[in-house]
Amino acid sequence: MTRDGTEDTMTTKADRQASTAASSKPAQTNTDALREHRQTILRAVHFDNPDYIPMIFHINEACWHHYPPDALKELMASHPFLFPQFDGNLAGLTFILKR
Repeated sequence: MTRDGTEDTMTTKADRQASTAASSKPAQTNTDALREHRQTILRAVHFDNPDYIPMIFHINEACWHHYPPDALKELMASHPFLFPQFDGNLAGLTFILKR
């Protein structure tokens, strides 16, 4: 509400939506996330309509030898769903670059 008693509709609607979304979905703990991931795997195994198909995707060593590493890094950065552990550098992925 503004001082003259009228409602500021833009702010009020956004505030209501944000507070409703925040209150309706509590923060997910790591245990909850693991449980949900396990349930998704079981639904996929049993062909029971999972929300997504669980998978592990990686770029094999032959690609690292054939394509420029910067192009592959850019590809990984642009697909966070496929590469969730990628943080912009290859520090955690050094096993890929063994020659």
